Amino acid sequence: MKETETFWRNAKKSGRAVVLIVTVFFLFFLDSISEAGKKEKSKPKKPHHSHTEPKPAQSESTSNKPETPNKSVASTTEPASTKPKPELTTPASSTPVIPLSASSTSSPTIKEPILPLNNLSSSTTSAQITSQTITNPASPTVAPPKEQKTIPEASTTFTPISGKGQLEIISPNDAKISDLSEKLKKAELDRNLLNEAEILKKLISMEAATSEQKQRLASIEYQLKLSKDNLEKRWTEAEALYLKEEWGTLKVFLNQNPYFSEKDEYTLKFGEMSFACDYFLNNIPSEELNERARKLMLLNPKSFWAPMALALSALKCGNEKEAARQLDFAAHIDPKHPTVLLVSKTLKQKTNRRIMTAVILLLAITILGFLFSMFFGFLEKIEWIIVKFFIGRFPAKILPRLERKLGTHLEREERIELLQLLTETSFKAKTFQKGERYARSLLELIPKSRLALEFLGKFYLSLESFNALQAEIVASYCLIHPDREILKRFAGYVKETKNTRYSFDPVLTRYLSVFPEDTEIISLLKDAYLPRSPIEFNQETLNLLTKVWEISKDEKILQKVCRGYIAAGRFEDPFIKNVGEKISLRDLIFDVEKDLCPEEAKILETMESSKADKKIEEVRKLLERAYFSFENSEPIVSKLDEIIAEGKTPDRYWAEKSRNHVKETLIRCKRFKKSLGIEEDSIKSPSEHRAPSKTAAVPESAIPAQNVSDEIKKLSDSPNFETIQNLVKNSTEEEIPAWKEFLEKNLPASTISSVLKFIGRLKSKNLTPVLTKFLKHQNSRTRANAIEALEENDDSEAINAITIFLTDPDNRIRANAVKALHKWKVPQADRCLKMMTEDPQVPMRDSAIFVLKGIKLLWAQTLLKNMLNDPDPLIRKSAILALAEQSCKGGDEILKEYSKNPIPQDETEHIEKALKLFTENFVQKKA
Repeated sequence: MKETETFWRNAKKSGRAVVLIVTVFFLFFLDSISEAGKKEKSKPKKPHHSHTEPKPAQSESTSNKPETPNKSVASTTEPASTKPKPELTTPASSTPVIPLSASSTSSPTIKEPILPLNNLSSSTTSAQITSQTITNPASPTVAPPKEQKTIPEASTTFTPISGKGQLEIISPNDAKISDLSEKLKKAELDRNLLNEAEILKKLISMEAATSEQKQRLASIEYQLKLSKDNLEKRWTEAEALYLKEEWGTLKVFLNQNPYFSEKDEYTLKFGEMSFACDYFLNNIPSEELNERARKLMLLNPKSFWAPMALALSALKCGNEKEAARQLDFAAHIDPKHPTVLLVSKTLKQKTNRRIMTAVILLLAITILGFLFSMFFGFLEKIEWIIVKFFIGRFPAKILPRLERKLGTHLEREERIELLQLLTETSFKAKTFQKGERYARSLLELIPKSRLALEFLGKFYLSLESFNALQAEIVASYCLIHPDREILKRFAGYVKETKNTRYSFDPVLTRYLSVFPEDTEIISLLKDAYLPRSPIEFNQETLNLLTKVWEISKDEKILQKVCRGYIAAGRFEDPFIKNVGEKISLRDLIFDVEKDLCPEEAKILETMESSKADKKIEEVRKLLERAYFSFENSEPIVSKLDEIIAEGKTPDRYWAEKSRNHVKETLIRCKRFKKSLGIEEDSIKSPSEHRAPSKTAAVPESAIPAQNVSDEIKKLSDSPNFETIQNLVKNSTEEEIPAWKEFLEKNLPASTISSVLKFIGRLKSKNLTPVLTKFLKHQNSRTRANAIEALEENDDSEAINAITIFLTDPDNRIRANAVKALHKWKVPQADRCLKMMTEDPQVPMRDSAIFVLKGIKLLWAQTLLKNMLNDPDPLIRKSAILALAEQSCKGGDEILKEYSKNPIPQDETEHIEKALKLFTENFVQKKA
């Protein structure tokens, strides 16, 4: 069984290591790939200039032929006498003149659209849009004034001057005129009326304009005047195109109505429209587009397309975090827009794909790690089988290999198992010094290790003589193997050294049972034990002296034994009942009290000293006493009450335990004295030792239910404990306001604690805020009682308030918090409880046992079983009784197995009491 547990433990450890290493490597690899991809995608691409010079317009004879999409300008010839009809010009690929951007005369186009959307085909380009006439049906046909009949209106075509279809441009040698001519061509292509008009005015001022250009300027000014006069109507048309996302038509419309940007209420919206057109028509490079979008967001926080463009750009570069951030801005403005839904779906798909990929890879790594752990665990198991096989044959060769493993970091169970193998191997290899060292290290971990005692006992008995430390081991070995020769050897050591330690008493008792005629050892024991105080005697010593008395019949030994039984509190022992007629127990009681008084006086003196360590040491000694004189009992209890009132966590714990022990012991002593006819002053019970009350106790029946609230209001600041108990028993949810009002007074901590001890029985959600308030009280007992009351109130709303106390330094507060949270099935509570069982402080471990005995589960029983090996005897005794109170299946077998070890007599008595309790609980369950 142990081999199987070791195998799985090693398998888990190896698996964890493999999974951790591979996972770290995998995450590092993914991070490197991701960073490289982001850097690659974030590199600015060289702009691809697809902007070509516009070809000359075709003649009238060829204007009706279908045009190819590669041509950027197409125009038809129209006679000058024909009546012009105003209509919208085709969309161009330039940027309108707005405050947000500069002219896009030399702006390159981007071949790939970022993301095709609803009303815009991904194959549409600005050149194709300008190659056909687009007439806006929403635009009315406006007749020009009569005085301007000779001025042609704007049309979607240009009137060529020559038959070849080219504009007549004066080409002087002046470079400035040539530059203006080029700009004029670009303005004509962009249908930017305002720029075109300014260039024509400059040419006219330089006397370089043709007559057609002068006519064109007049036509442009007329169109601009119409736009300015009908600005609101035109704005409505622009908004309609914007909502329909007809970006080509909208771009031309904005260029032909430049006064939109001059009106305050249209400026910001005009900027967004222009930005959206340039974005979807691919008129500007991505770097300039992003910069323009950020400027637009600063100017117009309600702009939708600015953050959306940034989101699409980030998505294209693989920066999903930035894309999600910008998408949030856009979604805040228009959450139901199709583009928002599309980008959101794309982001979600990418995230899910990445998560699923990571999950699948991690699952594969976990399975691989598990297989590796199984493989390495199997190899380790085989290794240990080989080691154990060769220990009996080649121990000297195996020993160095085992010693190398001892230097590694091992858990407690692994270290114990390795020390056992080292001890066995060392003694078999006849390296006794190493074997002795390893065996003693094993005894530090397991004080009564049978294997260590076996090897050490045999080794020391093989020596000619042994010292006092070795004699302790030999004594324990004699209890395991009570052979006559071994007992003789040990008795010889005692006679020679006259060393009569209390730890030798069980062995000497067995020796006298086998060799009762040895008068030399009896005489030695008389001389050793008669001068000693019976207060120091334990049960093994009393058994030995009883054996000595049975052999020698010495009355002094009998008196010493009786005084020892009385001081040990063993009033009901059969020995006391049998010798009661032979000796006066009344006189012996007074002798015992005379023996106790000096010791108790020393304890009181030390408890009154200012040194805390010595004070608590004496307080702990009180727990080992089973008899107290009535002369010093009251001062001892009073001093313990003072220590409890100070409220220091470890001091208060030991003082409370000692005070309860003293009071219970005094009650037992009083009963024993009464049985002997000895009259003493009244002895107060534990409940009567409380602080005096200003209000007398009121019987439960004396409090009418309808007057409970009035009685609560009449309570003094320090009411009697029984009064509070009776009032709470008669209270209902209607009395909660009265209790709340009472607790809001400036009350002593003892009063608040008394109320909290019982008020949780009301089980009302209205009580939870009242109790939660006292979780911050400065008194630790009040906080502990508040947690206990919240648990009894059974309102899960208090879970968060109690959870913070799982790390409280006060053992009682932490235990109450664990107990309450375990009831509500909070996982942290069970982990905290396991940590409490391993805490270096005895109070914390003792409080853990208090919680464990109420948990009737297998894992709780296992923790109690582990605590049977605790170095502190108080914890071992508490664990024994807790196993009995827990009454889980198999607990009695654990105690019986533990009793087979060489344990002290008082623990044996506790085990007997626990097994009796097991039997009673079993009968009750069966009934």
